[in-house]
Amino acid sequence: MFIKERYIVEQKDDLKASEWAVKEGGYKQIFDGAPIGYVIYEEDGRIITANRAFGRMVGAGENSTESESKNFFDYILPEYEDVMWEMIHRILCYGETDAADIELQGECRTIAVTVTSRKYQERAEDNWKKRGGKAVIWSALTDTSGLKRKQMEIMELSRRDALTGMYNRHFYDDFVQNQNGDSELPLTVAMIDIDGLKMINDSLGHSFGDRAIIKVSRVLKKFASPNYLIIRTGGDEIVIFFRKTLLEEAQIYLNKVQEEIKSCILGGLPVSFSWGYAVKKEPEESLVTIISAAEDMMYSRKLLHSTGKKYETIDLILKTLFDRNSKIYRHSQRVSRLAGAFGQYLGWEQEKIHFLRQLGYVHDIGMASISDEILNKKELLNEEEKKEIRRHSETGYRILRSMPETHEMARVLLFHHENWDGSGYPYGIQGQEIPLESRLLMLVDAYDRMKYGYYGKAAENDKAIISELERWSGRQFDPWLERQFVKWMEEPSKDTKDYLPLF
Repeated sequence: MFIKERYIVEQKDDLKASEWAVKEGGYKQIFDGAPIGYVIYEEDGRIITANRAFGRMVGAGENSTESESKNFFDYILPEYEDVMWEMIHRILCYGETDAADIELQGECRTIAVTVTSRKYQERAEDNWKKRGGKAVIWSALTDTSGLKRKQMEIMELSRRDALTGMYNRHFYDDFVQNQNGDSELPLTVAMIDIDGLKMINDSLGHSFGDRAIIKVSRVLKKFASPNYLIIRTGGDEIVIFFRKTLLEEAQIYLNKVQEEIKSCILGGLPVSFSWGYAVKKEPEESLVTIISAAEDMMYSRKLLHSTGKKYETIDLILKTLFDRNSKIYRHSQRVSRLAGAFGQYLGWEQEKIHFLRQLGYVHDIGMASISDEILNKKELLNEEEKKEIRRHSETGYRILRSMPETHEMARVLLFHHENWDGSGYPYGIQGQEIPLESRLLMLVDAYDRMKYGYYGKAAENDKAIISELERWSGRQFDPWLERQFVKWMEEPSKDTKDYLPLF
């Protein structure tokens, strides 16, 4: 009986061992065929076994035995060794699964991996036992190189300006905050401001403004050396850090860029920029102070040329608009003459009459931002197109507001489509709230449009126009001005001689 029982026990042990061998073979196949790297090693790093994916990662090939008996730390980049030792220490102390991000040295490249590790649970029958009392660690390695590349790409995109591809304000702030030492000295800083960008945006639309920014950025990059960092910090502001570059070299570069940009014309307007620079030669010098010095120089130079440039820009905006639409040109000439002549009839002073003539000539300058499709349309405008047209008084205001000398003209122009009863635009003000010059301009503007036709509406004779003006008196028009205008129109000797003001 005892012999039989002993035989049964031995048979069970043999069966158990056979079952484990079968399982071990199955586990080994799964282990070797897994898509992620597996490595089992002693606490000092000596590899007991590893699968094929690990072999491919470290350049040991498909044969998983090639990495056995080697040290896991031989494959880890030196700067990540402490990270691994700390993780192993935590695993052995607390017995919990832990993870770390490290980089391995592969055959041809480094590989970013996430290592998830735990203490290996051994069995009495296991062939992988402690050697000399050393604990055994099991690690799973997931290749995160692709993810890291994506993260780096996203990081790079977050530091780039979407419109130009130049570095952006985020990059600028990081550079200024972290720049120290003398490795990049001398460091020349240039501050660049694109001239008249706001006026370009207001008159021609933001698409033209964007094109001006892109043009400047392309020329800046065209002549740049690899050690130049070109950064768009704001709408029209660009900063360049010239690393290991003296002022003289930076000046040659900026002059070359400026010369090429001179030939660039957008919508009839020239593209240009103002710039200033300063250099940091000593490590103890404050970069913020150097940047401020460059900025001060840039604004000083801009101030010297800005007034003449603004007059020139306003003139160019008008010229471009008139070239695009000769009907607006002729209308502006007539309104200029008519406004001046009516002011003279009212007994206004010569200075005010001259103001009215100038105002009449520029009153449609805001139309420069309207598309040719709408400007040249011969049919009646739809509601969306009317909304576009109504923007022109505000656009014109912004253009003329750019210069102190034309502030009053800008204010009058802004309100020249406000109706006496408050039903006009852009603000719906009424009566005496509307500047007198604005009310006069509305009257002569409406008269000229009715007389010569506009946007699909036929021209009318003076009798029909006077009837229409009287019908809208007290609603659209100042009733007193309307009566004076009609009275003047009915005089056979009224003076509307040609007058083309020089702006």
